[in-house]
Amino acid sequence: MEFNLCLFRKRMERVSGIKAPHASLVTMYLPPGKAVNEVIDELLSIEPMNDIDPNDTLAVSIRHTITAIRSHLTRIGPVVERNGQVLLFGEVGGKPFLQILEPPRPLREFIYKRDREFFLSPLDEMVSAEEVYGILVMDLAEATFGHLVGSKVRMLAQVHSQVPNKHHHGGMSSLRFERLRDDAINEYFKKVSQRCVDAFLNQHLRGIIIAGPAMTKKDFLSGEFLHHELRKLVIGTVDTLHTDEVGLKEALAEAEGLLSTCQYVQEKRLLDRFWEEVGRNGLEVSGLEPTRERLNAGQVESLLLSESVDLDTMEGLKHLADRFGTEVLVVSEEEDQGQRFDATVKVGGILRYK
Repeated sequence: MEFNLCLFRKRMERVSGIKAPHASLVTMYLPPGKAVNEVIDELLSIEPMNDIDPNDTLAVSIRHTITAIRSHLTRIGPVVERNGQVLLFGEVGGKPFLQILEPPRPLREFIYKRDREFFLSPLDEMVSAEEVYGILVMDLAEATFGHLVGSKVRMLAQVHSQVPNKHHHGGMSSLRFERLRDDAINEYFKKVSQRCVDAFLNQHLRGIIIAGPAMTKKDFLSGEFLHHELRKLVIGTVDTLHTDEVGLKEALAEAEGLLSTCQYVQEKRLLDRFWEEVGRNGLEVSGLEPTRERLNAGQVESLLLSESVDLDTMEGLKHLADRFGTEVLVVSEEEDQGQRFDATVKVGGILRYK
């Protein structure tokens, strides 16, 4: 999983449960390119701070919050940079609270909201916006549809055919049987095509892999059953033995060359290499403290962290990794390899040298 996206999710989780007894928690979305002077002017027009009642504890709390926001804004330069900022300010448990989130994708608009909880719903789509590929595995008996989302494989649906076995046609003539069989294949391909529309169209896919044994997948493509917009997304076909959920993962293994830049393949390659080094007592380190020690010495080439590692530990290790240009990978727990890593290692790395 992309490290910055994982970190952003964990920071969101930390603040999502915070609540206040009154509408005193301020959320501000500052899109990139927004002039800071404009932000301050808009802030003061929304929350004028003149002539407030000093006995009004809510008004006093809000004034302290607005003052803290203005102080922060004056330090970020003339315009908001990179992907923008999400500012979370207020009082929590009688103490000032400040959290600045740097989103993994550019913010689209300026938002100001004051409520009893922080306004995070515009970020929901952003934290789920990992790269997505479509996978179809099929033969003449069944077709299975799936998504590769980041490094997670998700089965979506299955379709079963009514195509008769090629070698059993009872008492009818061979020509009539072949005609009926061709009609059944045609109807099956139409059904698969419609399910492809349901599963893949308007899903912002990076590409589609079509897989399966024998020639069925190629007959499906050459027959132009697939929607024209989906046809543009097909990046290749691969052979697999299975056409069920196992076939989805088999298709990805066979399609590594087609998906060389995607998160799933990068994670798989690094984990495969890590376990190889473990097996021969080679260039690997396992466990939090041994890994931290090797990071401090600049020995770690690739740092591997399970998704379950807590936010503070992740941030601390990332800081050490950045000092030496160390690659950082967050390992998903949804696949077998990731579950094994989480259960036995959690924090580890591949070394440059011993």
